[in-house]
This record gives sequence, structure tokens and C-alpha cells, in this order.
Amino acid sequence: MIKRNFLTASFVQVLLIVGLAFFSNVRASSGTVVVFDLNPIQLAYPSNSPFQGWSFEPTLSISLTKIPNDLIKEHPVPFEVSDDGAISSPLQNVFVTITKDDSGWNISSASFFKPDQGLFLKSEWNLDPYSYEHSENNSDFFYVRYEVGDIFIAEENIGRLKECLGERSWDTDTSSYFWEIEPLPMSVEVSVLDDGKLIPLRLFCEGKEIK
Repeated sequence: MIKRNFLTASFVQVLLIVGLAFFSNVRASSGTVVVFDLNPIQLAYPSNSPFQGWSFEPTLSISLTKIPNDLIKEHPVPFEVSDDGAISSPLQNVFVTITKDDSGWNISSASFFKPDQGLFLKSEWNLDPYSYEHSENNSDFFYVRYEVGDIFIAEENIGRLKECLGERSWDTDTSSYFWEIEPLPMSVEVSVLDDGKLIPLRLFCEGKEIK
């Protein structure tokens, strides 16, 4: 009985994963496909799940996450810090309109409200305390973060992915990270939906896809 229940539960989970993948593919086909560079400093290492296998969530480059205040259409909403150090903001969604030139994709404007035209990405205030302290010292910009989602990687290609991510360590003397092994240039192909949400499609390292 226990074995039968386990097999049933596993089968249901597999059906759920397949259904979600199908729905995601349908949504992705309706969006605009673009390729963004990644930020090597903020990239997390891949994780492994018993049912889904190896996955990796990309982090977009700082050219899309660091926004000068003069590019936002409304007055920037100040952060609020409570007595216990928690950070919050009355408005968290930021819609970032982007354009492409010879250097790649860049921010042309940002707004707390969904734009009527142009290619835009939906993001959130980055309420990480370190980013907050950094922006306090440099009040001419603020940071956002994007929910890109996971890309699934075959187990035989995890070694290549880790090689591309490089290896860094913490320097206690300078209280900062340093690269022991330099990361390689990475990018991600995503589908940008009409509401600004992102669906990841493919991952690249030095221009070659990691599947």
C-alpha cells in the first residue's frame, strides 16, 4: 500500500511538472524573445531537486538592475527602516522600459505604473539591506530585481556551468569577495510577456548554449 501511494504521488507530481512546462511554453511563445547579459557577482550556484533535477536561476546584469533616479517618471519612493532594521517600501513594483544599442540592452525609463508602449520588464525594489545601505551612500540611483525563473540543466552539463560561474571567496581583511577563478561571460534568452514578466528559455556561456 505504501509503495502504491508513493508511486501515485510521484505520478501526480510528474503530471504537474509536465503540465506547468506545457503552460509555460505556450505563454513564452506569445512574448518577445531577447538575450540579456548576466551579472556574475549575483549569480547563485545550481541546485538539485529529486523530482526536477538540476536548475539554475539567472540574475540580469547591473545595466538592468541599477536605475538612476532621473530615469524614473515619478518621484522615487523612499525606503522605510523600522526599529528592528527591517526595510520596506510603500510601492515595490517597478516597470523598466528598455532599448537596445550597440552596447546591448539599456534602461530608457522606469515607472511605478505599467507603460502603454515600448518593451518593458516588471521588477521589484531590491530591499536587500546591503543594497539599501549602498543606495543611501549614492542617492542618485536605486536597485531592482527581476524574477527570471529557473532553467533546467542536464546533469552532465553541470560541471561546465560551474566552470562558467567561476569561484569566489570571502576576504575577511577587506570584508569583500574576490575571484579565485574568474567567471566567463554568460547570457540568458528570455521571453518578455506583455505584462513585463520573464520566462527563461536558454542559457549561454561564451556564446554557446548550456542545456
